Amino acid sequence: MVLIQPQARDLDAMGGNLMSRSRRHEVIEVAAASVRAQLRRPRLRQALRDLPAGDPARITQPAGPASTWPRFVATAERRTA
Repeated sequence: MVLIQPQARDLDAMGGNLMSRSRRHEVIEVAAASVRAQLRRPRLRQALRDLPAGDPARITQPAGPASTWPRFVATAERRTA
């Protein structure tokens, strides 16, 4: 089992009001760095090494304007059908 959870720096960035939008950009940046750091830990890398490669459209931002990006709901529906 793998658990990725907020670290102290993430919680500091979020502040006391988790629903506040005023700090969202900082929270996103801190959370992305925190997740990257957690995923780079040797023990976690070892646990995840045999997973199949992910769908590139879900890993990186697709090229072009957002109106041309794949609909993820439709993608998920195709996988379960």
